Amino acid sequence: KLQKPDLHNAGSQNLNLLPLQVDLHGAADASAIINQADHSQYSLVVVDTIAMSIGEGSENDGRDMGMFISNIMRLKTHFNCHIMIVHHTGKDRSKGARGHSSLRAALDTEIELKADGLVRIASVTKQRDMENGKKVAFTLEVVELGMDEDLEAVTSCVVSTTDVPSLTAKKQKLTGFNEVAHQALFDAIDKHGRRIGGSEHYPSSRKVVEATHCYSEFKLRRASDKITSEAMRKSFNRARDWLQANDYVREYEDKIWFIDDPDRQDK
Repeated sequence: KLQKPDLHNAGSQNLNLLPLQVDLHGAADASAIINQADHSQYSLVVVDTIAMSIGEGSENDGRDMGMFISNIMRLKTHFNCHIMIVHHTGKDRSKGARGHSSLRAALDTEIELKADGLVRIASVTKQRDMENGKKVAFTLEVVELGMDEDLEAVTSCVVSTTDVPSLTAKKQKLTGFNEVAHQALFDAIDKHGRRIGGSEHYPSSRKVVEATHCYSEFKLRRASDKITSEAMRKSFNRARDWLQANDYVREYEDKIWFIDDPDRQDK
């Protein structure tokens, strides 16, 4: 491990941690932070995580999320700096971040973190004013800060940039129902796809299609399979999740598009 005895001292001069959980669902804690903290002292405020900072509110409730966002905006105005919110995706990764959609609508930038072995990849999935879709790869390198009172090493991590892994080289091969869903999407886009211009949520160079059209094409290709409608839907959803997890497609609000350009489908 690298020895970084000065890292903790340097960081402690430029980092303040609140030693308690805050509740940004109500106005009281946001007001307390504003009243106690120097508005010119900080260049970044991190809220980690929404689930731990929304108090008795529900991240799935539009009213509760609206109150949380309102308090975030109060902090942003007071400190005049970037507010970074740490959040998690749900069980269904294709639906993006958990919680009410008003959160994503309020964001200027959304960055999704994924692990690819030891490499972490940060992908810009929403960008209000600049180019979308950029990726940065990095690893976490363990460093020793010194020794604790028991003479045991105190460690932390530093970020080390690396190359973004090649999607082409690492893509899983299409087989089985994943391939069926891929072809169903291709045909659904061919029949019903459209470009959505002037939106920060969709790529202007790709046609998108409603997931219902893709599901209809999927069912047509499995019409001879004697399975229940519930089993059909589960099969489609598994394939849909697989295509997104393996970087074939992206989704937003039940609209799907290809990341790449198979057979020039968007011409």
